[in-house]
Amino acid sequence: MSGDLHECVRTLVQAIFRLAFCDYIGIAYGHDEPGPDKWIRLNGALQTDAEKFLTGVWGAHLADLAGMTAKVIWKQAQRDLLHRPARVLVKLEGPKSDPDVSAPALDPGLVGVHAEVRRAA
Repeated sequence: MSGDLHECVRTLVQAIFRLAFCDYIGIAYGHDEPGPDKWIRLNGALQTDAEKFLTGVWGAHLADLAGMTAKVIWKQAQRDLLHRPARVLVKLEGPKSDPDVSAPALDPGLVGVHAEVRRAA
């Protein structure tokens, strides 16, 4: 029983770090399974909170308890933010008025008939 409890705690801490990481770099977070990246517009408040957690005392303490290193996670988040696409491409999956999801954009490499087919889709 004790081993299961430790695994549950570790999984919970990992989920907390995943959420902070995703908030920082602007990826929609899903807890079920890894899926394709769904880039969202950066939310300054969430990004600031995530940075405070990932660089703060609580983040370091929780990471240590779970056998992780908060500094490594923070450095990876910074690298991933630098590689964030300049123009966010996402599939609109909710109400069109959702301010955290950007509208789909056309692929600039498509011209003529191919672009028209993509516009219709």
